[in-house]
Amino acid sequence: MCTQPMVTTLRPIGSVKFIFDRPMYQSSFSLVDDIVSFTGPQVALVATGYSWTDEYMLEVSFDSQAAIGSYELVIGPGILDLQGTPLDQKGDGLGGQADDLYAATVDLVGPPDLVVVEATAPASAMPGEQVEVSWTITNQGHGDALANWYNYLYISDVQVWGSSDTYVYGERIGEQTPLAPGSSYTITQTVTVPSIGLGDSYLLIVADASHRQGEMEEANNVYALPIAIVAPDLVVSWVTAPSSAVLGEQVEVSWTVRNQREVPASADWYDRLYVSDDMIYGYGDTYVHGEWIWDQTPLAAGDSYTITQTVAIPDSTLGSRYLLFVTDAGNSQGETDESNNVNAVSIMLYAPDLVVSAASSPASAVLGETITVSWMVTNQGSVYAPVDWYNSVYVSMDPVLSADDTYINAK
Repeated sequence: MCTQPMVTTLRPIGSVKFIFDRPMYQSSFSLVDDIVSFTGPQVALVATGYSWTDEYMLEVSFDSQAAIGSYELVIGPGILDLQGTPLDQKGDGLGGQADDLYAATVDLVGPPDLVVVEATAPASAMPGEQVEVSWTITNQGHGDALANWYNYLYISDVQVWGSSDTYVYGERIGEQTPLAPGSSYTITQTVTVPSIGLGDSYLLIVADASHRQGEMEEANNVYALPIAIVAPDLVVSWVTAPSSAVLGEQVEVSWTVRNQREVPASADWYDRLYVSDDMIYGYGDTYVHGEWIWDQTPLAAGDSYTITQTVAIPDSTLGSRYLLFVTDAGNSQGETDESNNVNAVSIMLYAPDLVVSAASSPASAVLGETITVSWMVTNQGSVYAPVDWYNSVYVSMDPVLSADDTYINAK
């Protein structure tokens, strides 16, 4: 009796193996007498050769077949075992009858074919925003998708996946495999939109991006969703500050920040004030004050907030300067225009001029002795001196204050 079962395979076939339950007389088999029929999908085929692996296994070969469908190779009934008994496929003890045949059936199925059949995502999103994306992948091929693979999401300027696209997210597909023909799975995931250029783009969902699963068609693994990358635009729309100030003086300032675009500003950020030589915010500017903006966010489209603070004018160059009001100073919030975050107002900076105008002390003293000294400080500048300070007394070898002078007291 022959026991080779029915076989299903993805690969082209060029032979069929028959396994017998007893040692066979190899010379009793011939292609002409013992191949009853050989058929493929809608066509008759011809066996071209055979070989015995051993007394139990016969391999019949033929031209490689790749057409998808069922193949049947029928042998018998005149094949003999070593005792000369013909094939008894029915098992009734009457071998060699016309119906003592064995049909080996091989089903050649096509490879799988993974496609993204459906996807959803917001029509617009901002850099840094978290959005929900969902996609469904179907195996529309003829065979099981047996491998595990990765699905990737990208932002692209075009609908074709390429090396210049910006990576968004990756998902390993393992629990959903093997994926049978006609079967699908759906992934829903919250992803973060990367920091990219603004404008009309595409969100690409790529099935089996690294080609771990062989497929019938590799060119249909990408699904493109239109998505507009948008952002708010923060501007310092209004400021108030004194036209002049004294170094160290506490002054009241106010500023208003408005979101002049059609989408909300969702991040938190810093507003900062600087003293500058010009109207351009740069690294050489002198820091005045910072305000963490969190209670006012998200700032809706068209909305604004106003901050009023009392700040101290830092030590800086005197004369005509600028007070810079900078919103989103650290660029925490992506914007359509990062160049319009500064509002500059001119300010004249003055300073007093303190001098020790008179002083008296003993002409001599003994080490450890307590002495009385007096001095007079005069502001000989044109503005008042707003800051508290210390006057200090030192003993020195010369009339110039230096690091090697000996400190005595301060008041």
